[in-house]
Amino acid sequence: MTNKIIELLDRLVSKDELHVVGVSSGTSMDGMDMALARISCGKVELIDFQSLPYQKEVKAVLLRSPNLSLQEVTELSRLVSESFFGALTSSFGNQRIDLVGFHGQTVYHHSMNRIKCSMQIGDPDYIAVNMGCLVIGDFRQKDLALDGQGAPVLPYADSVLFNSNVLARKNYKEPLGILNLGGIANFTLLIGEEILGFDVGPANAPLDRLVRLFTEKQLSFDEGGHLARAGRINDSLLRYIIDRDVFVQRKPPKSTGFEMYGDEFISDILAYCDSKPMRFNDILRTMVEFITWSIAENLRQFSPKPISTLVVAGGGSSNTFLLEEIANKLPEIAVITNEAFDVPSQAREALGFAVLAYEALMGRPTSVPSVTGASKRAILGKFCLPF
Repeated sequence: MTNKIIELLDRLVSKDELHVVGVSSGTSMDGMDMALARISCGKVELIDFQSLPYQKEVKAVLLRSPNLSLQEVTELSRLVSESFFGALTSSFGNQRIDLVGFHGQTVYHHSMNRIKCSMQIGDPDYIAVNMGCLVIGDFRQKDLALDGQGAPVLPYADSVLFNSNVLARKNYKEPLGILNLGGIANFTLLIGEEILGFDVGPANAPLDRLVRLFTEKQLSFDEGGHLARAGRINDSLLRYIIDRDVFVQRKPPKSTGFEMYGDEFISDILAYCDSKPMRFNDILRTMVEFITWSIAENLRQFSPKPISTLVVAGGGSSNTFLLEEIANKLPEIAVITNEAFDVPSQAREALGFAVLAYEALMGRPTSVPSVTGASKRAILGKFCLPF
């Protein structure tokens, strides 16, 4: 068996290029993002990107994950594994795949808790055995073991995807900021040789939950930000949210998740609104104001140098009203989307996990202590064999 393992790794490492699939699903639980990339030393080329929604019954259980029993969470992990395997085979079943970087679905991530811990469900071994290829997954645990935050995990991948050669071809220069608008907003800052990054606060998670609640699940998100655009900022609600927040202005390293900006966060806001009746559109507009204030506040407080360009990626980049409000609050910065680099904004995270898997296979450390506060650099990800 030892020889079989060495033969597999030798065969992969000796190839001039690898076809690597990065797979992820963010805290907004929109669905399964899969990026197939051709990767060689120093070069990443996106071949194909697919994003498939979870089945309705799977997503319904995922949204209840904080309140599930141990048995239910364990069973849900199997359902997520099967969902990702089905999505991979239907999307890339006829294509060559050498390696998969599998992040899984986050169902818990510490915010301000004493114990730093994080849980991603979906089993990379299930994917490896059924896909018949090496899978590298569970990217957060090594950083947590080294007393890091375990997130954000993609700043190293961003430094590869937005390296100096890529920026030069597109006539952009560092310092560069990359803002991911998933369920949670997070930054990567590339300043010379320095890589910085941190979670900012909420993004799509509270917006999507508000829309589902007020439309009685007829809508799952505010397409283009039209509902929020029709509202007005409620100053008292905005001040209430800012005054109660304990995360946004906290110094990095820092990370957060659904536990800070999920159902309890929304329930608290709605309880306040019940005592001061206001329109749904105004609540949504006020939430957009809080999110964009958080982004601008973090960038101004915690970037050691002013950045000239902000690249926005993630599902929230399709919310044109949200992008407009970010640009309004940062008039000194050019705000663009990932499409300027010929990669769909929604593909950035999945492509990043393809990079992390490739770098792990090559034995290169991908954790960034300046981002997470870990005690040292480390190779992120567990190797899951197909046999």
